[in-house]
Amino acid sequence: MVWFKEKWKAVVGVAAALIGGLLVLLRINSNARKQKEILKKANESHKAELDANKTAEKKKDAGLQKIHDESLKEVDRLHRTANKKDEDLRNEKEKFTQRQKESDTLARDLADEIGADFVEPDDN
Repeated sequence: MVWFKEKWKAVVGVAAALIGGLLVLLRINSNARKQKEILKKANESHKAELDANKTAEKKKDAGLQKIHDESLKEVDRLHRTANKKDEDLRNEKEKFTQRQKESDTLARDLADEIGADFVEPDDN
């Protein structure tokens, strides 16, 4: 006990240092838990954002594919329409040419077709 009376200041100092050290460790541990929670929430948020971006990208890709498919269908439809019109025009031209070959009034018919006046030739 005599030793304690002589060294009480040192013992109290060591005890205060130990208590202070424990308080610092508790504070660090508490901050680590808070930061762990913050990081966990940030990771969850980031995952949700990535999921939303992936979903949006898939929808965008699907939309672009749909537009591409519709464009191809429209181009195909336009080609078929143009080919049909071209074929109809060829047939009409062929019929016209055939009619004119068999016609005795080719010059008169051509004048009528282009909207000109036909002048009868003098047979002198």
